[in-house]
Amino acid sequence: MKKSVYLFFVSGIALSTLCACSGGAGENDTLATVQIEKSFDAKDFDNITDKVEIVETFQPEFTDSSMFSLPFLLAIVDGKAYMHEGEWMTVFDYPSGKLTEAFNHHGPGPEEYMRSYYGYYQPATSDWTVFDDNNWGHERLVQYDKAGKFIRSVENDSIQSLSPINGGGWLAYNGVVSFKGGYHNVREKKIYQYDSDWQIENIYQLKERRWGAQGSYRMDEVLGYDGNNYVVDADTIYRIDTDNHELIAKIALNLGKYGCDWGALETHEEVRDAEMSHIYIQNPIFNSDYIFARYDISSDGVTILYYDVYRLSDGELVYRRKLPLEGDYGLCQFYEGFPVEVDGETVYGWPMQFVQDGCFFIIVASDEMARIKDTDEVNPTIVKIRIKD
Repeated sequence: MKKSVYLFFVSGIALSTLCACSGGAGENDTLATVQIEKSFDAKDFDNITDKVEIVETFQPEFTDSSMFSLPFLLAIVDGKAYMHEGEWMTVFDYPSGKLTEAFNHHGPGPEEYMRSYYGYYQPATSDWTVFDDNNWGHERLVQYDKAGKFIRSVENDSIQSLSPINGGGWLAYNGVVSFKGGYHNVREKKIYQYDSDWQIENIYQLKERRWGAQGSYRMDEVLGYDGNNYVVDADTIYRIDTDNHELIAKIALNLGKYGCDWGALETHEEVRDAEMSHIYIQNPIFNSDYIFARYDISSDGVTILYYDVYRLSDGELVYRRKLPLEGDYGLCQFYEGFPVEVDGETVYGWPMQFVQDGCFFIIVASDEMARIKDTDEVNPTIVKIRIKD
């Protein structure tokens, strides 16, 4: 049975304000500026479609153990694609799509996980870590080897998401609430650096604050690929230098009058009022040349979704779509996202939280593929694209 598009958004992309990117963006530490305020009133336009080169198309095969609607692409290593959705951790040949390995340890046992929207793969050790967030106050990290054999379980109520560090270890973003000393909202945003044995090596203090569950979606993940890790804090994307324990500014998101000092807000009411006239970038995904930025703004009771692509060399907008938010947010996201061609048909997707070799990976949901295939028995498609200068 297909999992819903909405579930994916609640558990993954809509946890927002985070990024994943190529190591190419971290080769030098120059600060790029994206001119969002300057381009905010621009109409829809598309002058980038002819510059999109489809490098590869990846279609995971259907099996009883892997019927994906919107999987997470975690890594591509040595011709293998490591993917996760719901309860399943899977490995496919890339780009043939043939399933080679899969495991699912869903259950109540001490070596199992009850609910896992998040699974992570560490290429340095070939281990999987599953974030089991079923019981409030009893969140666990459950670690398995590459064959799915249980390694260890770590109790931790302050981790929201993980990101593998090149060479081993993890970065973890703190959660929205804590049960240490009794239930309370977490106001300070931090990133914890763990070694391979889950011992804390460093803590990074971020400037943006929290306001409990309502404000938690502003930044709930830290992701890293190709040896670099990045995080969005307020209006700046930082590279996390895990060797020197520094946050290095990489991309400034120039929001101007549409920006807000979110960390200065004290109440839920202030946050709700600010959301009506300010924007925050949701889950930007970029390489050394371009950035995909998604955001929304509300006015007179209508919320407009924006889908932008900016060129990092000069911060100029090169592609935009916008539409009113109606119905299922997840369906809007993929049906009205970035156009790519599959089997001679134009379908819509959006970059996944994975960038490699200067290319973006666009996921086209099962429901969108069903639209052009005229059948429900179809898996999602991942299209690897390169935007040409």
